[in-house]
Amino acid sequence: MKNYLVLFLLFISAFSFAQSKSKEVTSIKKSKLSEVKLLGDLVADISKEKFVAMEITAKVGGTLKVAECKSFELNENVLNILKNADAGAKIYLDVKVIDGQKTKAISTAFLVKE
Repeated sequence: MKNYLVLFLLFISAFSFAQSKSKEVTSIKKSKLSEVKLLGDLVADISKEKFVAMEITAKVGGTLKVAECKSFELNENVLNILKNADAGAKIYLDVKVIDGQKTKAISTAFLVKE
């Protein structure tokens, strides 16, 4: 019985420490989203020289839309999602950048406000 109790406590503790804390979501107004032209307008830590690729996910008209872009200047598909994102929806950006000889991923989330 004692062994089962120890195993149960180890099992519970393993999963409680494995949970990651959620990142803070930044609010952004729809008017600001319509002005965005470059990825650097949304994510300040990324320079044009280190950028590789990005993917955006957001709800537009109640439908989940996904677009990819492989240039620092955002393409028409990404701009359409930014301009037409539903108020109250979250926009998720997943960006890949080159850091030295390694490629790292940066994830950012925005809450769209009217």
